Amino acid sequence: MERVRERLPFAFPNKDRIVELMVSIEGRRDSFCYGAERKVEDIRAVLLAFQELRDIFRSMGVAET
Repeated sequence: MERVRERLPFAFPNKDRIVELMVSIEGRRDSFCYGAERKVEDIRAVLLAFQELRDIFRSMGVAET
């Protein structure tokens, strides 16, 4: 998590939660891409984290392209 904070040294709204969600999603990425079958709960957790991250960005006015 500290590496992400180092790359984003400036302050912005919801920074702590955004970093937390990004690290959570990234930490599970390889096991989803290259690993064995995953439990439904694991998939749901990653999807919910991604949706929350997307909702935060939307609420901040970040447009999807």
